[in-house]
Amino acid sequence: MGVISLRRAEQDVAAIRTVVQLLKRGQPIALFPEGTRQLSGKLGSAKRGVGLLAALAKVPIVPVVVTGTFKALPPHSKTLHPAKIRVAFGEKILYTISPFLEQEQDTSQAASERDSTRSLQDRRARASGVHQRLADTLTQRWRQLAMDLNGE
Repeated sequence: MGVISLRRAEQDVAAIRTVVQLLKRGQPIALFPEGTRQLSGKLGSAKRGVGLLAALAKVPIVPVVVTGTFKALPPHSKTLHPAKIRVAFGEKILYTISPFLEQEQDTSQAASERDSTRSLQDRRARASGVHQRLADTLTQRWRQLAMDLNGE
């Protein structure tokens, strides 16, 4: 299946690079942006890493909800149970890089080291917020898809 493992306890730069390269080449990636399996059977929230990957690769995100897997394979069970598995695909979430993310750090001699560092820190902080907003949008779309699937 071409699984790319991710060391969650640390920033796994190699895994991130691999995913971004694949995305830039047009390869679709199935990603579980909650970060782990939800033991409650309820949808969790997307982590901001999904926004980071979309930003780095400059690709849209297609929300996908899969329901019924909790009944089919409950936590700590080694046996599959009969269950109706349903999959819903949502409208893609366009991710456009904001101009502050694309700007190169000012390298002119007039810019002081401190100002350049502050500018880079500001851009990173704003980017993190953009990534989180994208993750929040994805979470909202998931929940709506799940409600639509369940007829709620």
